[in-house]
Amino acid sequence: MGAEQTLYGVRVRDENAVRIVTLDRPERRNALDLAVRPVLAEVFEKADADPAVRAIVLTGRDGAFCSGGDVSLMERMTPDVAVPRLEAAQRIVRSIAGGSTPVVAAVDGVALAAGLGLALACDRIVASSTARFSARFTGVGLAADLGISWSLPRRIGVARARHLMMLGGLIQAEEALRLGMVDAVVEPADVLATAMAEAQLFASGPPRALALIKGLFADPPADLHAALDRETAIQAELMDTDDFAEGIAAFAQKRPARFPGT
Repeated sequence: MGAEQTLYGVRVRDENAVRIVTLDRPERRNALDLAVRPVLAEVFEKADADPAVRAIVLTGRDGAFCSGGDVSLMERMTPDVAVPRLEAAQRIVRSIAGGSTPVVAAVDGVALAAGLGLALACDRIVASSTARFSARFTGVGLAADLGISWSLPRRIGVARARHLMMLGGLIQAEEALRLGMVDAVVEPADVLATAMAEAQLFASGPPRALALIKGLFADPPADLHAALDRETAIQAELMDTDDFAEGIAAFAQKRPARFPGT
């Protein structure tokens, strides 16, 4: 991609094989208004289709990750009007969780409602010690979107997720770490660097194998027997790749593998 690209509500730049996607509506704490939703989805779809991009970091500008939907622009509407708006937001999660490229969220400040859903769609979440999270949509009479009903129980369990979605308030970073909602908590100044270090680890790995592992979690097998069949198919596919050949050669030569991605 080259130099930094500025789109509506989103900034994009590359650092080696990592694409850094920054939500850029600081005046609204990076809320997801109607215009930014298709832009963000397209950014992830393009990154996922680019073989030069081996990992993505998602973050927010000026001390906020994402405050959720832009409540200042909301109003009562009929389902025929609401559905396309909601589907535009769900498209973002489909492109993150359903894509093949590993994504690390670097969360500073707030990740509220849809903003939390955005973070939970990522493969890893690095949070600052001052980050705050909320899974509640009920304050404005809504239930859940951006995949929270799927992603939150998978991280913290059904009972805790039910409580946080129905009755919970703000969750501080250390509590989020204890619950398993996030993967690491660091000082605010270190959030992006830590997320980048994790993304670089992903970027140095075998892309096809990582994509297939990601797919196992996004669309898990129904039972043990389905899992065994799926694993067999995946391993057989990967055993006929240049990445596998490089991996076993590097092991034999006692050197780091340099996976070509083929």
